[in-house]
Amino acid sequence: MIQLFGAVFIIGAAYILGVSIQKKMVTGEKVVGELEVFFSDLRTAIGYNCASIPTQIVRCADKEYLENLTFLNGLTESSFRDQTLSEVLDERFARWEFAPSISKDERSLVRTVFAQLGRRNVDSEIAQLDYARDQMKQFREKRRVMNEKRKGFYEAVFTLAGIAVAILLL
Repeated sequence: MIQLFGAVFIIGAAYILGVSIQKKMVTGEKVVGELEVFFSDLRTAIGYNCASIPTQIVRCADKEYLENLTFLNGLTESSFRDQTLSEVLDERFARWEFAPSISKDERSLVRTVFAQLGRRNVDSEIAQLDYARDQMKQFREKRRVMNEKRKGFYEAVFTLAGIAVAILLL
């Protein structure tokens, strides 16, 4: 009886592990989509407003639909007084809990954009944000296609692995 209980526990744990991996992949797709929207909003704000870039970032970050971009939460214009814009954003981004759910290329793009914000003229800023938005759109589309292909894959593989381990232990 204990062996049967252990087998069920192993299979259940393996299934839950598969579900968590799939959830991380879906979360990554959502986060990349939110970064795409943020870059688009920031590009529009910089293009049509005369306010400073830190002010525009604070305004763009204060959107409900950017729920996973928590590294932007609590930003105020005073956040940028003791450090440069790129230092503040890079430091917050490095501690962001969702950073592991996006790829190295995606993180690199975000860090590059943050490092260059406020250091060039408006036209260059707009071009950089257009490029970043387009890249994020491509990354998101690749993730969407991959997630569709792998839908249910991790649950099935980990459940089968759990069954195999349970059989070996019985």
